[in-house]
Amino acid sequence: VSARRQADELLRLRTSAVEASDSAIVVVDVLKRHQPIQYVNRAFERITGYTSVEVVGRNSCMLLRDDLDQRDLEVLRAAMSSGEEARALLRNYRRDGRMFWSQIAVSPVRDAHGVVTHYVTTFSDVTELILYRKELEHRATHDPLTGLANRELLDDRVSVALASATRHRRLVALAFIDLDGFKGINDAFGHDAGDELLRSVARRLSGCVRDADTVARLGGDEFVVLLEGLSTDETSAATQAEICAEKIGCALNQPYALEDRDHDDYHGSASIGVCLFRDSDESVDSLLKHADVALYQA
Repeated sequence: VSARRQADELLRLRTSAVEASDSAIVVVDVLKRHQPIQYVNRAFERITGYTSVEVVGRNSCMLLRDDLDQRDLEVLRAAMSSGEEARALLRNYRRDGRMFWSQIAVSPVRDAHGVVTHYVTTFSDVTELILYRKELEHRATHDPLTGLANRELLDDRVSVALASATRHRRLVALAFIDLDGFKGINDAFGHDAGDELLRSVARRLSGCVRDADTVARLGGDEFVVLLEGLSTDETSAATQAEICAEKIGCALNQPYALEDRDHDDYHGSASIGVCLFRDSDESVDSLLKHADVALYQA
Protein backbone atom coordinates (compact mmCIF):
# COMPACT_ATOMS: atom_id res chain seq x y z
CA VAL A 1 0.00 0.00 0.00
CA SER A 2 2.83 2.41 0.85
CA ALA A 3 4.51 1.85 -2.53
CA ARG A 4 1.21 2.45 -4.33
CA ARG A 5 0.61 5.65 -2.36
CA GLN A 6 4.10 6.87 -3.20
CA ALA A 7 3.48 6.12 -6.89
CA ASP A 8 0.14 7.98 -6.77
CA GLU A 9 1.78 10.95 -5.06
CA LEU A 10 4.55 11.03 -7.67
CA LEU A 11 1.97 10.89 -10.46
CA ARG A 12 0.01 13.73 -8.83
CA LEU A 13 3.20 15.78 -8.53
CA ARG A 14 4.09 15.24 -12.17
CA THR A 15 0.58 16.18 -13.28
CA SER A 16 0.67 19.34 -11.16
CA ALA A 17 4.06 20.29 -12.57
CA VAL A 18 2.83 19.87 -16.15
CA GLU A 19 -0.25 21.97 -15.44
CA ALA A 20 1.82 24.66 -13.72
CA SER A 21 4.29 24.97 -16.61
CA ASP A 22 4.48 28.31 -18.46
CA SER A 23 5.13 26.40 -21.68
CA ALA A 24 2.34 24.77 -23.64
CA ILE A 25 2.50 20.96 -23.51
CA VAL A 26 0.77 18.73 -26.03
CA VAL A 27 0.69 14.93 -26.05
CA VAL A 28 0.00 13.32 -29.44
CA ASP A 29 -0.91 9.67 -30.00
CA VAL A 30 1.19 8.59 -33.01
CA LEU A 31 -0.20 5.04 -33.15
CA LYS A 32 -3.59 6.28 -34.32
CA ARG A 33 -4.12 7.13 -37.96
CA HIS A 34 -4.63 10.88 -37.67
CA GLN A 35 -2.20 11.27 -34.76
CA PRO A 36 -4.77 13.05 -32.56
CA ILE A 37 -4.03 15.29 -29.62
CA GLN A 38 -4.53 13.35 -26.42
CA TYR A 39 -3.74 16.01 -23.83
CA VAL A 40 -2.99 19.73 -23.53
CA ASN A 41 -2.15 21.72 -20.40
CA ARG A 42 -3.50 25.06 -19.19
CA ALA A 43 -0.62 27.00 -20.78
CA PHE A 44 -1.70 25.67 -24.18
CA GLU A 45 -5.20 27.00 -23.56
CA ARG A 46 -3.83 30.38 -22.46
CA ILE A 47 -1.44 30.78 -25.41
CA THR A 48 -3.71 29.52 -28.19
CA GLY A 49 -7.15 30.47 -26.92
CA TYR A 50 -8.42 26.93 -27.53
CA THR A 51 -9.85 24.87 -24.69
CA SER A 52 -8.84 21.28 -24.07
CA VAL A 53 -12.31 20.11 -25.17
CA GLU A 54 -11.92 21.89 -28.51
CA VAL A 55 -8.58 20.32 -29.46
CA VAL A 56 -8.44 16.82 -27.96
CA GLY A 57 -8.96 14.35 -30.79
CA ARG A 58 -7.85 16.80 -33.48
CA ASN A 59 -4.53 16.81 -35.33
CA SER A 60 -1.98 19.24 -33.89
CA CYS A 61 -1.45 20.74 -37.35
CA MET A 62 -4.66 22.67 -36.70
CA LEU A 63 -2.51 25.45 -35.22
CA LEU A 64 -0.75 25.89 -38.58
CA ARG A 65 -3.98 26.46 -40.50
CA ASP A 66 -3.02 26.92 -44.18
CA ASP A 67 0.46 28.27 -43.44
CA LEU A 68 2.25 25.06 -44.41
CA ASP A 69 5.15 26.55 -46.40
CA GLN A 70 7.56 26.70 -43.45
CA ARG A 71 11.06 25.29 -43.63
CA ASP A 72 11.15 23.98 -40.06
CA LEU A 73 8.06 21.85 -40.68
CA GLU A 74 10.21 19.45 -42.67
CA VAL A 75 12.60 19.23 -39.73
CA LEU A 76 9.77 18.18 -37.43
CA ARG A 77 8.32 15.69 -39.88
CA ALA A 78 11.69 14.05 -40.50
CA ALA A 79 12.37 13.77 -36.77
CA MET A 80 8.97 12.27 -36.00
CA SER A 81 9.31 9.79 -38.86
CA SER A 82 12.61 8.56 -37.45
CA GLY A 83 11.57 8.69 -33.80
CA GLU A 84 13.99 11.46 -32.83
CA GLU A 85 13.85 14.71 -30.91
CA ALA A 86 13.72 18.01 -32.78
CA ARG A 87 13.38 21.76 -32.32
CA ALA A 88 11.74 24.26 -34.65
CA LEU A 89 10.52 27.84 -34.95
CA LEU A 90 7.04 28.01 -36.48
CA ARG A 91 4.23 30.43 -37.19
CA ASN A 92 1.10 29.22 -35.43
CA TYR A 93 -2.35 30.75 -35.15
CA ARG A 94 -4.55 31.39 -32.16
CA ARG A 95 -8.24 30.62 -32.01
CA ASP A 96 -9.06 34.23 -33.01
CA GLY A 97 -6.80 33.98 -36.07
CA ARG A 98 -3.86 36.02 -34.78
CA MET A 99 -0.45 34.67 -35.74
CA PHE A 100 2.23 34.01 -33.13
CA TRP A 101 5.76 32.65 -33.32
CA SER A 102 6.33 29.49 -31.30
CA GLN A 103 9.60 27.86 -30.29
CA ILE A 104 8.79 24.15 -30.42
CA ALA A 105 10.50 21.04 -29.06
CA VAL A 106 9.18 17.52 -29.77
CA SER A 107 10.29 14.39 -27.91
CA PRO A 108 9.26 10.75 -28.48
CA VAL A 109 7.71 8.56 -25.77
CA ARG A 110 8.46 4.83 -26.10
CA ASP A 111 6.80 1.78 -24.60
CA ALA A 112 8.56 -1.10 -22.90
CA HIS A 113 9.53 -2.53 -26.30
CA GLY A 114 11.08 0.71 -27.55
CA VAL A 115 8.19 1.55 -29.89
CA VAL A 116 7.28 5.23 -30.13
CA THR A 117 3.67 5.53 -28.98
CA HIS A 118 3.37 9.26 -28.31
CA TYR A 119 5.11 12.52 -28.97
CA VAL A 120 5.30 15.25 -26.37
CA THR A 121 5.43 18.75 -27.84
CA THR A 122 6.31 21.78 -25.77
CA PHE A 123 6.23 25.32 -27.10
CA SER A 124 6.24 28.90 -25.91
CA ASP A 125 5.14 32.16 -27.48
CA VAL A 126 8.28 33.98 -28.64
CA THR A 127 6.55 36.59 -30.81
CA GLU A 128 7.91 39.58 -28.91
CA LEU A 129 11.46 38.22 -29.11
CA ILE A 130 11.20 37.59 -32.88
CA LEU A 131 9.74 41.06 -33.50
CA TYR A 132 12.50 42.62 -31.38
CA ARG A 133 15.17 40.78 -33.37
CA LYS A 134 13.57 41.86 -36.64
CA GLU A 135 13.51 45.45 -35.41
CA LEU A 136 17.21 45.30 -34.55
CA GLU A 137 18.00 43.83 -37.97
CA HIS A 138 15.94 46.55 -39.65
CA ARG A 139 17.67 49.30 -37.68
CA ALA A 140 21.06 47.94 -38.70
CA THR A 141 20.27 48.39 -42.40
CA HIS A 142 17.75 51.24 -42.49
CA ASP A 143 17.70 54.93 -41.72
CA PRO A 144 15.82 55.47 -38.43
CA LEU A 145 14.21 58.74 -39.52
CA THR A 146 12.87 57.83 -42.96
CA GLY A 147 12.89 54.03 -42.95
CA LEU A 148 14.90 54.04 -46.19
CA ALA A 149 17.97 51.89 -46.79
CA ASN A 150 21.11 53.21 -45.09
CA ARG A 151 24.66 53.29 -46.48
CA GLU A 152 25.40 49.72 -45.39
CA LEU A 153 22.38 48.28 -47.20
CA LEU A 154 23.00 50.51 -50.22
CA ASP A 155 26.58 49.20 -50.51
CA ASP A 156 25.25 45.65 -50.49
CA ARG A 157 22.56 46.39 -53.09
CA VAL A 158 25.02 48.17 -55.39
CA SER A 159 27.47 45.25 -55.16
CA VAL A 160 24.72 42.82 -56.13
CA ALA A 161 23.60 45.14 -58.95
CA LEU A 162 27.16 45.36 -60.28
CA ALA A 163 27.47 41.58 -60.40
CA SER A 164 24.11 41.26 -62.12
CA ALA A 165 24.93 44.03 -64.60
CA THR A 166 28.17 42.30 -65.60
CA ARG A 167 26.44 38.94 -65.98
CA HIS A 168 23.48 40.19 -68.03
CA ARG A 169 25.22 43.14 -69.73
CA ARG A 170 22.49 45.48 -68.56
CA LEU A 171 23.28 48.95 -67.33
CA VAL A 172 22.50 50.21 -63.86
CA ALA A 173 21.99 53.83 -62.81
CA LEU A 174 22.89 55.55 -59.57
CA ALA A 175 21.14 58.86 -58.90
CA PHE A 176 22.54 61.20 -56.24
CA ILE A 177 19.91 63.63 -54.92
CA ASP A 178 20.48 66.72 -52.79
CA LEU A 179 17.72 69.03 -51.54
CA ASP A 180 18.25 72.67 -52.42
CA GLY A 181 18.25 75.08 -49.49
CA PHE A 182 17.49 72.46 -46.86
CA LYS A 183 19.60 74.16 -44.20
CA GLY A 184 17.26 77.14 -44.39
CA ILE A 185 14.34 74.97 -43.31
CA ASN A 186 16.11 73.91 -40.12
CA ASP A 187 17.27 77.47 -39.42
CA ALA A 188 13.88 79.07 -40.05
CA PHE A 189 11.42 76.51 -38.71
CA GLY A 190 13.42 74.11 -36.54
CA HIS A 191 14.66 70.57 -36.86
CA ASP A 192 11.21 69.04 -36.40
CA ALA A 193 10.08 70.72 -39.62
CA GLY A 194 13.28 69.55 -41.30
CA ASP A 195 12.68 65.96 -40.20
CA GLU A 196 9.10 66.12 -41.43
CA LEU A 197 10.32 67.35 -44.81
CA LEU A 198 12.87 64.52 -45.05
CA ARG A 199 10.17 61.94 -44.34
CA SER A 200 7.98 63.47 -47.03
CA VAL A 201 10.87 63.38 -49.50
CA ALA A 202 11.48 59.72 -48.66
CA ARG A 203 7.85 58.83 -49.39
CA ARG A 204 7.90 60.71 -52.70
CA LEU A 205 11.15 59.08 -53.80
CA SER A 206 9.80 55.63 -52.99
CA GLY A 207 6.73 56.39 -55.07
CA CYS A 208 8.84 57.28 -58.12
CA VAL A 209 10.70 53.97 -58.49
CA ARG A 210 9.93 50.29 -59.01
CA ASP A 211 9.85 47.73 -56.23
CA ALA A 212 13.12 46.27 -57.53
CA ASP A 213 14.92 49.63 -57.18
CA THR A 214 16.51 50.93 -53.97
CA VAL A 215 16.04 54.31 -52.31
CA ALA A 216 18.59 55.18 -49.63
CA ARG A 217 19.40 58.10 -47.37
CA LEU A 218 23.08 58.74 -46.85
CA GLY A 219 22.55 61.39 -44.18
CA GLY A 220 21.39 64.99 -43.91
CA ASP A 221 19.49 65.87 -47.08
CA GLU A 222 21.41 63.46 -49.34
CA PHE A 223 19.54 60.59 -50.97
CA VAL A 224 20.53 57.94 -53.49
CA VAL A 225 18.35 55.96 -55.89
CA LEU A 226 19.65 52.75 -57.45
CA LEU A 227 17.94 51.81 -60.72
CA GLU A 228 18.55 48.23 -61.81
CA GLY A 229 17.89 46.26 -64.97
CA LEU A 230 18.08 49.10 -67.48
CA SER A 231 18.61 48.54 -71.20
CA THR A 232 21.76 46.90 -72.56
CA ASP A 233 22.13 49.91 -74.89
CA GLU A 234 23.82 52.88 -73.25
CA THR A 235 21.71 55.50 -75.04
CA SER A 236 18.46 53.75 -74.13
CA ALA A 237 19.60 53.25 -70.53
CA ALA A 238 20.52 56.93 -70.27
CA THR A 239 17.05 57.85 -71.52
CA GLN A 240 15.43 55.56 -68.97
CA ALA A 241 17.50 57.08 -66.16
CA GLU A 242 16.73 60.60 -67.37
CA ILE A 243 12.98 59.91 -67.41
CA CYS A 244 13.16 58.61 -63.85
CA ALA A 245 15.25 61.61 -62.73
CA GLU A 246 12.72 64.01 -64.26
CA LYS A 247 9.92 62.14 -62.48
CA ILE A 248 11.79 62.47 -59.19
CA GLY A 249 12.47 66.16 -59.81
CA CYS A 250 8.79 66.86 -60.50
CA ALA A 251 7.72 64.95 -57.39
CA LEU A 252 10.16 66.80 -55.13
CA ASN A 253 9.21 70.19 -56.59
CA GLN A 254 5.60 69.82 -55.44
CA PRO A 255 4.68 71.91 -52.35
CA TYR A 256 5.05 70.40 -48.88
CA ALA A 257 2.43 70.95 -46.19
CA LEU A 258 4.56 71.08 -43.04
CA GLU A 259 2.72 70.87 -39.73
CA ASP A 260 2.76 73.58 -37.06
CA ARG A 261 3.31 76.30 -39.64
CA ASP A 262 1.08 79.30 -40.15
CA HIS A 263 2.69 80.10 -43.49
CA ASP A 264 1.92 78.81 -46.95
CA ASP A 265 3.10 75.37 -48.04
CA TYR A 266 6.85 75.05 -48.45
CA HIS A 267 8.11 74.91 -52.02
CA GLY A 268 11.42 73.13 -52.52
CA SER A 269 13.56 71.70 -55.25
CA ALA A 270 16.36 69.20 -55.62
CA SER A 271 19.52 68.71 -57.66
CA ILE A 272 20.09 65.27 -59.19
CA GLY A 273 23.25 63.72 -60.61
CA VAL A 274 23.19 60.33 -62.37
CA CYS A 275 25.89 57.91 -63.43
CA LEU A 276 25.50 54.72 -65.49
CA PHE A 277 27.56 51.59 -65.02
CA ARG A 278 27.75 47.87 -65.71
CA ASP A 279 31.35 47.05 -64.75
CA SER A 280 31.67 44.96 -61.58
CA ASP A 281 35.25 46.24 -61.16
CA GLU A 282 33.87 49.60 -60.05
CA SER A 283 33.65 50.21 -56.30
CA VAL A 284 30.61 51.64 -54.57
CA ASP A 285 32.63 54.69 -53.45
CA SER A 286 33.77 55.29 -57.01
CA LEU A 287 30.21 55.19 -58.34
CA LEU A 288 28.98 57.55 -55.64
CA LYS A 289 31.79 59.97 -56.51
CA HIS A 290 30.77 59.89 -60.20
CA ALA A 291 27.14 60.58 -59.27
CA ASP A 292 28.25 63.29 -56.83
CA VAL A 293 30.26 65.05 -59.57
CA ALA A 294 27.19 64.90 -61.84
CA LEU A 295 25.11 66.30 -58.97
CA TYR A 296 27.29 69.38 -58.58
CA GLN A 297 27.35 69.87 -62.33
CA ALA A 298 23.55 69.80 -62.23
